[in-house]
Amino acid sequence: MASIRQVTWKKKSGTSKRWELSYFDAAGKRHRSLHDMKRDAEAERVRIEGQLAAGTHVADRDSRTVGDVCEAWLTDIEHLVRTGTRERITLKGYRTHVRRHIAPRDVARVKLTKLRPSAVMAFVTELEAELSADLAGKVFGTFKMALGYARRMEMMTHDPASDVKIRTTERSDREEEGDVAIPTKAELKALVAAAKLDQTGRSMAMISLMMFAGLRISELRGLTRRGVMLTGAQPEVWIFQRADSYQAAGPCKSKASRRRVPIGPDTVAAVRAWLPSIPQSDSGLIFPTASGTIQSYANLWNRWWVPLMIAAGLVSEAPPGKPAGKPAPRFGMHGLRHVAASLWIELGLQPKRIQKLMGHSTLQMTMDLYGHLWTYPDEDAAIGRDTERQLG
Repeated sequence: MASIRQVTWKKKSGTSKRWELSYFDAAGKRHRSLHDMKRDAEAERVRIEGQLAAGTHVADRDSRTVGDVCEAWLTDIEHLVRTGTRERITLKGYRTHVRRHIAPRDVARVKLTKLRPSAVMAFVTELEAELSADLAGKVFGTFKMALGYARRMEMMTHDPASDVKIRTTERSDREEEGDVAIPTKAELKALVAAAKLDQTGRSMAMISLMMFAGLRISELRGLTRRGVMLTGAQPEVWIFQRADSYQAAGPCKSKASRRRVPIGPDTVAAVRAWLPSIPQSDSGLIFPTASGTIQSYANLWNRWWVPLMIAAGLVSEAPPGKPAGKPAPRFGMHGLRHVAASLWIELGLQPKRIQKLMGHSTLQMTMDLYGHLWTYPDEDAAIGRDTERQLG
């Protein structure tokens, strides 16, 4: 049991009085703390006695800081990377969030026993003011995962971040503002015309698989001959692995990403035209480097995509009054994946089928990205007409 008593001592300015809370922890170690008000000491006594009864109490002097917990959590993620449970790129992202956006802030020096929702809210306010909405959300997500690790390791007993959220525009609103940029058909025709100038056939094969089969660039970089079926009644691409940012092949990021996507005769012809020119690769890569290794994203962007977009006339000029810089493509390689989804929707495919073809883990993800592309003009006209007739 904890006890409270008033303590006094003399100073030059007079007598000072405070309230001392005293208790023994589960290991028999005595702890004391001083409080200006008796009600504060009483509130702390109730909290501590509840934790002692539950066996979850951690004394303030033994508590670790938020920064300490983040580093301990990163060490745990490093172990998961070594066992193959997590990917190196995932660890790299978490480490960047912790060391650039959490560790330098005041919240990192707060002890877990002293961490309150108000301190978490102050941290969130800083993120909202200094980072983009997307990055702020990711950093706060990392912060919450570190706190979750602390709870599992019994370093803390409550979650002061449970009711705190990043205040951003709703995703659906951002989509309407153009968050998913889908190239126009005129732009795509220009891109195809430029790709056909590549006599090796590589450019047409690559953009066909992204634009008509919806492959992610990481899946394209990791694609092997084993994953491309060009014969039979229904040619298809089998996505069973991808390449990470370290140019290493590994399994797909999620179970849903493992999928088979049907391809049409033009895509089959484009891939066939490229086959004779493919550099030798031990793993049978479809689009390796000249030495047979996995292409890096940066290499594809700088040496293939930017020149291709320049040839297609699809680069943005510097704004008036600004010095001319590097050519800026109007859209990235990932834009072709959005093209695939939009073309499938035009064909009348329903959301669940699009989810499977795109390899999305949830239907909600598909609807968040492309829900606004499904339109039903005939049905909408009927709704308007029949609604008015309800009172007729």
